[in-house]
Amino acid sequence: MIDYLVDIAGRGMPLDVVLLNVQPKPLAWQARAAPDGAMRERLPTYRGKRIVRSVRRRLEPAGIATSERIELGSPVEAIVRSASAEGCDAIVIAAPRIGRARKWLARMTRLTIASVAADVVQLATVPVVVVSAHSRA
Repeated sequence: MIDYLVDIAGRGMPLDVVLLNVQPKPLAWQARAAPDGAMRERLPTYRGKRIVRSVRRRLEPAGIATSERIELGSPVEAIVRSASAEGCDAIVIAAPRIGRARKWLARMTRLTIASVAADVVQLATVPVVVVSAHSRA
């Protein structure tokens, strides 16, 4: 997905990208380590910021403006909510990597297995670009 955005920027299209990372809400046992709840609040944000900053370091040399957003909870809900709150014109999301077991199950049952990307496509109010992990613009 990063290569896709860099390729688009390389074609002269100005991009302003909101880098969203969604972390799961901490479980009760994870919060016990810090009685005041500070650990519960900081840990997911710390993890999310590390991930977002590594992506930012790859996008900014290509002239892509970025801003960070860290959310807790359901990825689908957070993506759709954040796109609306940020006034995004589109959502770019990576397609799930499909392993052998998942491919076999889909082939044998002729059912598709839900993914975050598929759910975002259904719920988003703006266009959604689903980028294969191996594709380039």
